[in-house]
Amino acid sequence: GKREFAKKEVHLKTVLEVADSICQEAGVPFELVKQIGQNESGWRYIKNSNGGTDHGDLQVIDVTYWHYYKKLELTSGKTRRNYLKVAIYYLKDLHTKYGSWEKARFAYGRGTWRGPSTWTTLEKKFMSKIDFSQFDNKAKK
Repeated sequence: GKREFAKKEVHLKTVLEVADSICQEAGVPFELVKQIGQNESGWRYIKNSNGGTDHGDLQVIDVTYWHYYKKLELTSGKTRRNYLKVAIYYLKDLHTKYGSWEKARFAYGRGTWRGPSTWTTLEKKFMSKIDFSQFDNKAKK
């Protein structure tokens, strides 16, 4: 058991390192991506339970995936790395669109931004896990 756990840890570290390097290249805060992965999948590469496609660590839907796959000129189909790249660049575009990481994060999970007064309990929960001031205030300087 212990050896297997260690192997999993190493694997996770590699995935996070890959995510970190893509974040640096895209100009997206790694801590934010790390939290989204934690929330969406616990960083376990998800295969759809009903035998459908997997959506990667950051749970990217197919229509978004293939749009960015073309846009970023990716190859090799659905790989874990490609999923990370798509998700991170999608987040970057949402940030460009909305002007804040908080809005980008919400839109990432829900398709569009809506004001906090409209949030469901679940939405409040996943949004409260991140202190957005650490990302959004930096950008303004």
